[in-house]
Amino acid sequence: MKFSYLAAALLAFALPATANAANTVTFNGACNNGSATATQAKCTDVAGVAGAVTIQGTNDATLKVMITAWQANQATGGQDANKITAANLGAYSGGFGVTGLGDLNGGSNYHQIDNAGGYTDFIMLQFSRAVQLTSATLNVYGIGNSSDSDAAIYNLGALIGPQPSWNGAINLNGATNDTSIWTAADGQGSRTAMLNTSSFSQVWLISAAQLPANDRDDGFKLGQLVVNAAPQVPEPATWAMLIMGFGAIGASLRRRAAATTAALA
Repeated sequence: MKFSYLAAALLAFALPATANAANTVTFNGACNNGSATATQAKCTDVAGVAGAVTIQGTNDATLKVMITAWQANQATGGQDANKITAANLGAYSGGFGVTGLGDLNGGSNYHQIDNAGGYTDFIMLQFSRAVQLTSATLNVYGIGNSSDSDAAIYNLGALIGPQPSWNGAINLNGATNDTSIWTAADGQGSRTAMLNTSSFSQVWLISAAQLPANDRDDGFKLGQLVVNAAPQVPEPATWAMLIMGFGAIGASLRRRAAATTAALA
């Protein structure tokens, strides 16, 4: 009987801290430096990583993501062809946008995640644990006469592998952007883009459409991102407590066995 109570107590302690079922977590593309609310996620600057912020889920504060902004040159030849450079991340009322080279200092709605001005903008999302991308809210403000919101996504985590720290700097400066590796999410106007990625990853890229150089007219602000989070890995302290607990169970069983043997002798 004592064994049953002890085992039940250990299980009650272990279950909340061990792997949880995959859960949907929402991140909103706007920053609130106070507490997260239902419509605005909490954002904090990242020390030592220029232009980066971290935000936590609106319904799971244990899942966080660091966001940085980047651009890829659309040149088709020369030493700068498709080269990636760092850009500036902006949090606006409509969501996250990107400004950098060729973006007219953000004028004419070039502060969106767009593929106009000679560069394709994208953001890198580094999650505290692996996620699937479920959907994204893309808010369009138009570039020129266009209101296209064609987007693209890429699982960078599959390429670079596990990182020593989820919010450590990943430097893409000077890397070459291969437009063929992106998965398209085509669309027109403001919309909810269904992404439904099949793989889990800690590092994802979301871009304006990776299109031929003669078709660059897409732009949007990332207003919301819904992800399916992988189970949470138990903390080392949790494992230690479980090991100690099961050790105590073993000791208790050995004492009971010794007492039973003595009684039968």
